[in-house]
Amino acid sequence: MTRLLTSLDAASQTPPFVVIHREHESKLDVLVGDVVDVDLLAGIPLDGAEVLALVPFRQVRERGFAAHDDGAPIRCLVVRERESVPLAEAIGLLPRHPVIVDDLDVDVSDADYAATVRRVIAEEIGRGEGASFVIRREFTGTTDAAPATAVLGWMRALLEHESGAYWTFALHTPGLAAVGATPERHVSSIDGTVSMNPISGTFRHGDEASDDDRFLSFLHDVKEREELVMVVDEELKMMSAVCPDGGRIRGPFLKRMSRLTHTEYLLEGRSELDPREVLRRTMFAPTVTGSPLGNACAVIARHEATPRGYYAGVLARFTPRGGGYDLDAPILIRTAYLGAGGRVRVPVGATLVRHSDPAGEVAEALVVDANDDFTTMLAHQLRHLGVAARVVPWHEAALVASEGLVVFGPGPGDPRNRADPRVARLRELIMARLASGRPMLAVCLSHQVLADLAGLPLSPLPVPRQGLQLEVEVFGRAAAIAFYNTFSAVAPNGSTTPARDLEVASDATTGVVHALRGAGVASVQGHLESVTSPDGLATLERLLDGLLPDEEVIPRHVTLASARR
Repeated sequence: MTRLLTSLDAASQTPPFVVIHREHESKLDVLVGDVVDVDLLAGIPLDGAEVLALVPFRQVRERGFAAHDDGAPIRCLVVRERESVPLAEAIGLLPRHPVIVDDLDVDVSDADYAATVRRVIAEEIGRGEGASFVIRREFTGTTDAAPATAVLGWMRALLEHESGAYWTFALHTPGLAAVGATPERHVSSIDGTVSMNPISGTFRHGDEASDDDRFLSFLHDVKEREELVMVVDEELKMMSAVCPDGGRIRGPFLKRMSRLTHTEYLLEGRSELDPREVLRRTMFAPTVTGSPLGNACAVIARHEATPRGYYAGVLARFTPRGGGYDLDAPILIRTAYLGAGGRVRVPVGATLVRHSDPAGEVAEALVVDANDDFTTMLAHQLRHLGVAARVVPWHEAALVASEGLVVFGPGPGDPRNRADPRVARLRELIMARLASGRPMLAVCLSHQVLADLAGLPLSPLPVPRQGLQLEVEVFGRAAAIAFYNTFSAVAPNGSTTPARDLEVASDATTGVVHALRGAGVASVQGHLESVTSPDGLATLERLLDGLLPDEEVIPRHVTLASARR
């Protein structure tokens, strides 16, 4: 029976629901019910029915801690219908993705966020206010999709492409929908056993051949060790408040996800407290606030200009058991919120300790598989050169990117066809990056789009170059590179483009442009990542050296915007 799941996206008036996949389970739980908003945790209605409670960050005020008050309620779904659906079957029943998000932006610029990091380190950590603090910012956008369709479609994408999440979920209530793949249980209370699962430290997977050395460096990284120790100490304080006989620590363990590996501990103890009280005494996880907790909340209130909403709160599941209730409450991180008018918000935060690097905290970013073999190969080359390369598809790339470098990748198509959504979006992304003044590299189709924006004419080649190796001159140095292009820009070698003042490297006879470069900008027509580009890696390294002259100022983190889905 899949009656409930199939009805959620088909109903003209979708009822409130939560769909949940829990780690290691082979099924989806579909829960439909009625919404009740309450002000206090003690008011969560545990009257015999299963309840899902969306708990906002402002609830830390119940513990006497500071928080911007946005009036966000504890939103409770009192379950009246439920079903479980085998995972493989459920994925096929969920709406197909992608659901496109437009008007992408960020509420705090990279420069302002880096300044906040410096300020927190100097004024808060440097003056003894605490050991670690988590400061957030938000990426925003809009979508025309119906809220139920959007969150269920995004959940399908997460189930297909993410692994290792503690909970993957989609929630739909009047005026508020959410979807997430949270890696971390904050607290559970199952038949009297209370567990907490602090996670810290993030290792990004790259080229498996080079991961071993990078992974050993990650395990010995001072900042990563400091973060994990601090959150464990803080959660031990919470455990002592709910477990009279104390508890035990297990770990450290490694938690592997599809693109990341985290370090984690498991804390366990016994408690007879009402699960709502367990939740109240453990609000909220130091991994999303800081240490010590009270001061961390005060620092957040000083340095974050807006309320957090539900970010860093929990989605608490209360399940009836033998006259009482069990509790399972993951942290609300890696979660997107969809509100009125199709507004999408994705809050993200970084843990700041005394060894944090402001530019490095800004450079941490998303990795999404673009399903483009050439783009993936290019990412491997970048990682080999020490760049933490992460791939996003063109239709999901943020208009205002936070990375130290953005690489716009190759793809098929006519660069002159602005009616092509891919070409149109690449133009928008490249123009936005140029306007930001931050480093960018464009390859193949994206190079052609850049050339067009720089005022160079584009035309088809007399004979397409598909899989053809040529020896060309790239800014004074010969390089054997593979070409896969039908179109090309044309300009005299050594000239400057009519717009953008980019230097041209082109064939001296035909004027076919091989590469462009300027302040913080470079592009190349050939596929440096191809097996038939013996000089590709060296050429890429030379271009990067021109774009990233000072690793202390601009760490080598990069997002590749693929030109193919």
